Amino acid sequence: MKLPALTIFTEPRPPMPGILSLAKRKILSPYKYFLKGKVTAPLKKVGGHNAVTRSLLHGLERIGSLYNYNPEEGTPIYENVINLAGVDKLKASIELKKSGVINFLLAGPNLVDHVLDQNAIVTHPVIDYFVVPSKWVKEIVLKDAPSLKDRILIWPAGIDARYWHPIKNKTSQKKVVIYRKTESWEFCDAVIKQVEAMGFQPVMVEYGNYLARHFKRKLTEASFAVFISRSESQGIALAESWAMDVPTLVFNPGNFMYRGKSECNVSACPFLTDQSGYEWNTLDELSDAMRKLVANRPSFSPRKYVLDNFTDEKCAKNLIDSIIMLKNK
Repeated sequence: MKLPALTIFTEPRPPMPGILSLAKRKILSPYKYFLKGKVTAPLKKVGGHNAVTRSLLHGLERIGSLYNYNPEEGTPIYENVINLAGVDKLKASIELKKSGVINFLLAGPNLVDHVLDQNAIVTHPVIDYFVVPSKWVKEIVLKDAPSLKDRILIWPAGIDARYWHPIKNKTSQKKVVIYRKTESWEFCDAVIKQVEAMGFQPVMVEYGNYLARHFKRKLTEASFAVFISRSESQGIALAESWAMDVPTLVFNPGNFMYRGKSECNVSACPFLTDQSGYEWNTLDELSDAMRKLVANRPSFSPRKYVLDNFTDEKCAKNLIDSIIMLKNK
């Protein structure tokens, strides 16, 4: 069956870094405990959420699906469109849908911080489906925008499993990656002590302050990883860890503060399974989870879980299949 052609829109790609930025990248030492400051964008960075856009473009390429990305004026726009990011692009797409140029319009998942932002543009009636990355995000959205009840598509992006690949015949390691995104340093120090008490050497990674190749190298040396985050709409770094065959122990308290109010029923690991690790809430639970993981380490298959569910190819195919199914409803 011929796959439907797809046009992908985001805001424009960011400018190329200048000579000074390139020089700074060369100076960044891979031996630092932390990489301080904002990381320079990769040269080939795309618009929108880099990991999401990259995954979709890469996946469509690999499955041989016809697509174009941010087509220039005069280039055809296919009848199926997804606006991953960029409100101005979405406004233009809405007008194209009204005029009949677009037949099927998806919007999301990286357009707005809150579903009612930008005058609730993502609820516009000509948008066929609003895209979110996980079930818990869908439930949060529906609380504030019940009009989307029958117009939400759950679609998580994938990761490049050819890049995030473990070393063959990897020997047992005594290092543990601790990935910190939220919580105080006091809390993180307590986690470090728990890891050390189990006889492991903690290796720190701080969200927003690392390069992919450094994260990959640290995962290569790790027996498992401990993630500290209050919420993840999808958890791409988790999937990268699993693709490296590194199981994860994820702090998952189930709530976080957003715009001055407490949101419950959220998740820091919406796609975690027994194949890929355990969740924990208290430090005592972390200690128990580490012992359980060490005892059952051979039973985990995090890379297989990613290969079955979260490669670029799988996720791109899932989106194309969803478009076919939804258009035929």
